[in-house]
Amino acid sequence: MKKKYIIILLTLLPLVGCQDWLDVNTDPNNPTEPKMDLLLPAAQVALFNSTAGYMLASLGAMTGTLSHHMVNIPHRGYNVQATSYANEAAWGDMFMSELNTLAEIEVIADQTNHTHYMGVIQAMKAVTSSLAVDVWGDVPFSEAAKAPEIMYPKYDNQKDVYIGCLALLDEAKKNLLDEKSNTIPSLAQGDLIYGGDTKKWVKFVNSWKLRMLNQIKKTELFDTYKSQLDALIEENNFIDKDSQFELVFGTSTTPENRNPMYASEYDDAEATSYYISHWFYQSMQGDKGFIGFLEGIKDPRIPYYFYRQHKGEGEEVPYSIKAYSFQTYQFGYYGEFESTNYKSYTALGVYVCGGKYDDETFKFGNSKDADLDGSGVVPLRVLNEHDVDFILAELSLAGKATLDAKGYLEKGIKSAFNYCNKMAAYDEDAPAIKDDITAKYIKDITAKYDAASVEGKLEVVMTEKWIADFGNSNESYCDHRRTGFPEIWDPASDDSKDTYTTHDFPNVLPYSNRSLISNITIKGKGYGTRDLSETYLFWSLKK
Repeated sequence: MKKKYIIILLTLLPLVGCQDWLDVNTDPNNPTEPKMDLLLPAAQVALFNSTAGYMLASLGAMTGTLSHHMVNIPHRGYNVQATSYANEAAWGDMFMSELNTLAEIEVIADQTNHTHYMGVIQAMKAVTSSLAVDVWGDVPFSEAAKAPEIMYPKYDNQKDVYIGCLALLDEAKKNLLDEKSNTIPSLAQGDLIYGGDTKKWVKFVNSWKLRMLNQIKKTELFDTYKSQLDALIEENNFIDKDSQFELVFGTSTTPENRNPMYASEYDDAEATSYYISHWFYQSMQGDKGFIGFLEGIKDPRIPYYFYRQHKGEGEEVPYSIKAYSFQTYQFGYYGEFESTNYKSYTALGVYVCGGKYDDETFKFGNSKDADLDGSGVVPLRVLNEHDVDFILAELSLAGKATLDAKGYLEKGIKSAFNYCNKMAAYDEDAPAIKDDITAKYIKDITAKYDAASVEGKLEVVMTEKWIADFGNSNESYCDHRRTGFPEIWDPASDDSKDTYTTHDFPNVLPYSNRSLISNITIKGKGYGTRDLSETYLFWSLKK
C-alpha cells in the first residue's frame, strides 16, 4: 500500500505548483497549440502540388498524358498502374496530407467561431474530394481524415460524394459571407491563394459549383440541382481575371520557391519529364491530319507555350519535325532508342511554368546565359476565368441554360489570350499578343463554329478549352470523358511499328496501391481488380 501511495504522490507532484516553475520555459515563438494561419499554407500547397501541373508527383503527370497535352514516359501507352509514382503520390498528398491538415484547421475554426476560415476549409475539401471522384471514382469522404477514431475509411459511392461536395460548397459560401466571423487570426495571414479576400473565395465557390453541375448535366441527379444552376447563372458572380484559382510562386532558389516545373525544366538538370505531345503541338500548328477544324489555323500562342532549344533536328530523338525545329518523345513510342539529353527536346514555355518565350534564338534552357533565365513565378492552376466561359458555352449547347454559346466561346478564347499575355509579362523579352491577332484567331475559329453541326460546335468549344488548359490537364481529361472531345491521338494510325498502346484508354485511374493494401474496409470489394477502360463514372460518356 505504501508503494501505491508513493506512486500516486509522485504522479501528483508535477501538477502541484506547476504554474510557478513551468512558465519560465514557455516559448511564445514555438506554440504548442496548432495555428490555423500556419496550417493553411501547407494544405493549399498540397492541393496544388498533388493536382495541378505536370510534376511527377501530381495527377497532371497522368492526366496530361491521357489528354495528350504532354507525354510522361511511364504512362506513354495508357499505362497507369496502382503502383505508379504519380498515382501513389497524388493519392497520399490529397488524402493523407491535405485533407488531414484541413481537418485540424476545421476543429480550431469551429471552436473559435472563425467562419471565414471554415468557409475556406469547406471549399478546399469540396475541390479535393470532387477531383478525387473525377479521376478515381468511389473515394473516402464521409469517414476521411477522421483518424484515430476511424483508421480505415470506407469508400463512398461517387454520386454521394458529389452530393456531399455540393452541400459543402453551399456551407462554404454561407460561412464566407458571415459578417460576424471571428477575425483573429486574420485569414490573410495564411491564405496563399486569395490573401484572405472572402469575396474572391465566393466567386471561386460559385465557379466550382458551376463546374460540378456541368459535369452531372446528363445524369438524373442534375434535375435536383437545375434551379440552383439557374440561380448561379442569374447571380453571375464567377471568377474573373483577378480571382483565378491558382498558386503563384516566387523567384527564390534557397529555399526553392519557383514553379516546380520551371525548376526541373530550366535548372542544371540534364533530363526532363515534360515532353510535349506532338498531337497537341501540330494541332496548334494547324497541320493536316490532326484536328480537322483547326487545319490551316496557326495558333499565335505557340511561342508562349513551347520553347525550342535546338534548331533543326539536333540529336536523334523519338519524334522530330525539322521544319519546326520541334523535338519530343512520342506518345506510345516503345522503340529501342530513347534520348536522355534534355537539350534535344522542346521545353515548356513561359505560359506553363514561367520559362522562356520562344524568340527563335535556340539557346539551351539550362544555359548559364543571364538573358535566358525565366522567372519561374508563373502559377499552378486549378480553375481559370476561361474555364468558366467555356463551361457556360457547353451548358448552353446542351440546352441546360439559355445563354449565347457563341458569345461565351468568343469570351473564353479572349480570356485565354489575355491570360497568356498575363503570363508573358513575367518574361521581359516576351511581347504581348496584339489585339488584332487575337481578333483574327477568334474570327477564324468562330467561322468554323458557325459552319459546324451542333456536335461540331461542341467540338470547337471543347478543343479551344483544351488548348487554353495546357498546364491544367485534369479539366481536359474530364472534358474528353464527358463529351468525347477534344479528339485525341490513336497510335494505331501511326505507321511506325515502335508506336503502340500497351493498354486501352483508362476511364478512371487505379486506386493507390498503399490504400488497397492497408485499408481493410475495402478488402474483397473489387477495387483493385476493376477494368480501368470499362469502369465509368456516373457522369461520364459511355462508349
